Amino acid sequence: MDEGFYDVLARTEHEHWWYSARREILRWAITTGLERAPSEGVIYDLGCGVGANLDMLGAIGETIGVDASERAIGHCHAEGRENVRLADLERLTGIPPASGRLVLLADVIEHLDDDAGCLEAVHGILRPGGALVVTVPAFEVLWGPNDDVSQHRRRYTRSSLRRVLGKRFEIERMTYFNSVLLPPIALGRWAQRILRTKGGEEAELPRPVVNETLRRLFRSELSWLKRGRSFPAGVSLLAIARRR
Repeated sequence: MDEGFYDVLARTEHEHWWYSARREILRWAITTGLERAPSEGVIYDLGCGVGANLDMLGAIGETIGVDASERAIGHCHAEGRENVRLADLERLTGIPPASGRLVLLADVIEHLDDDAGCLEAVHGILRPGGALVVTVPAFEVLWGPNDDVSQHRRRYTRSSLRRVLGKRFEIERMTYFNSVLLPPIALGRWAQRILRTKGGEEAELPRPVVNETLRRLFRSELSWLKRGRSFPAGVSLLAIARRR
């Protein structure tokens, strides 16, 4: 990710509609994943960025954030979050093997040249039966300037994510999400490409009334997911998996 983008996230990630609604969906996915996970071990937030998810995760269990960016780690420390460490996300060297009960990869592997290598390393740091929660951006057709600013390598479909996860993990749940807002977001991305905008605007906070309206629309999907339903398409894709 462009290093300057972390500065934007540090200002907006707590309140931004997309990040705040996604945190609630992540909390549900993590709670679901932990139902069959070992009772002891660390929850790892890999690619924790500026650390906005660490407070939520810390309320669930012992949590360690990991990121490859010193700038991101610096933002975590500035907020008083000391439970973070620097590591190569494709290799995870320095993290004890079989020490994790759950790993969160929230929009991380799309940034990596070797997503399969990262997942192989994740398999090694999870205890047997440990859970993995992954979210990724969906559909190459939705590629926009923000993907370029974020230095994404790819967007995923259900089949491509299943292919890379299935080598080492048993997939228990997979669904698209951020589906309610898919039509306007798709139109916005196509307009950005036509107008050749620079990108990065999506991480800025919209006006409060717009921000709250979008947050509620996105968050409304949570009740559907809790009932065991899935969405056939969406801006993002989520998987709950388990170490074989």
